[in-house]
Order: sequence, then C-alpha cells, then structure tokens
Amino acid sequence: MFFAPALRTAYEHTIWKKPAAFLVDYDFNEALRDVNAKEKLEFSSRSHTFMIGEKFNYFSLGESIVRLRYRILDSYLNSADSKSIGVSYEQLMVFKQNTFLLYAGYDQMRVQDESFDTNSFTVRGDLIMAKVRDWFTPIASLMLTSTDPINNQAARGRELLFNPSFRLSRTFKKNWRANIRYEYQKNNSKDTQNFAYKKSIYAAELEFLF
Repeated sequence: MFFAPALRTAYEHTIWKKPAAFLVDYDFNEALRDVNAKEKLEFSSRSHTFMIGEKFNYFSLGESIVRLRYRILDSYLNSADSKSIGVSYEQLMVFKQNTFLLYAGYDQMRVQDESFDTNSFTVRGDLIMAKVRDWFTPIASLMLTSTDPINNQAARGRELLFNPSFRLSRTFKKNWRANIRYEYQKNNSKDTQNFAYKKSIYAAELEFLF
C-alpha cells in the first residue's frame, strides 16, 4: 500500500517580460509492505520532500524549470534512513501532436550506514503522445541513472540503471486520472550478488488531481 499526498504552490511573476513562477512544493510518501514475511502490511518507509524552484519561458519550444530538492527518508531498517539533496533541470518541448519532457538531475544521498552513500546523475526523457480516439494518452519514458557509491567503489564500481517504462493514462471527471503502467529496471553493478538486478513492474493507479 502506498500513500502519497502532495502540496504544490506557485507565485506568478515575469522574467524577460514573459510569464514565470516561483515554486514551493511538499511531498509526503508512506509505504506499507509485508517487510517481515508475516503476510500482513507493516511500515516500510516514510519520506518528506521539500522543493523550491523557478519556472520560466526562455526557449521558444516550451517552459523550463530549475529545482532544488531536500528529502528525508525513514525506513523500517534504521541503517537505511537517509537524507538527500539534489538539483534538477526540466525542459518541455511542445510539438504539433506530441510533447517531449527532458529531465536532468544530480543528487547526493547520505545514509545512516555510510557504506551506502552515493552521488548520482540522472537523465530522463518522456514522450507524451496524442490521445488515441480521445480515450487514453500513451506515454513512453526512458531513464538512465549513473551512480557513484563513494564509500564502496572497490566492491560496486560505478553503477548504471536502465529504466524504460510505458503508461496509458486517462483523465475523467476533471480531477481523476487512471493509469495502467509497465516498467522495467536493470541495474548493472560490479557487485552482482547484492546490487545488480532486473525487475519488471506492472501497476494500476488512480490519482486525484487538485
């Protein structure tokens, strides 16, 4: 079970005589899973994420967003508790029928168990395609993440996560959105027993949009 409310705020103004906005966001996430194989849902993790950013229109293709983010994670394993800080850049590119979103971000994560401290760089592209018969919107994504395990480089080396995904999304009654999603993850690591993995995720999601 996953619970994820969020608060989004924006102060609108102008830059270069074009519309812009100063952003302040807060995200809360809590996950319940069968972490101890007892066939019942128990506390798995809880996170608080604070973000400030600036949305502006400099390029003719679409909006740009720069963000600074701070995240606190509490895990059912105390050694996995962490804090992270990151900076990111997003560029929206609007074409005739399709929209492309480019994301680039750098994060530093510091974990209670220092052997898991990492610095990582992520690049992601999302292609939002035109609606199919006004019924659903297909979205194809590809994310690549390069991770440097700064205190455990000898064992793990530099890792690379390959993460494509595909989603069918439909909005109804103005504030509700339903998604059917498939995601594949493959993480390459020198430590093949503990950090290299492959995973497929199938999901059905229902969101309420404020």
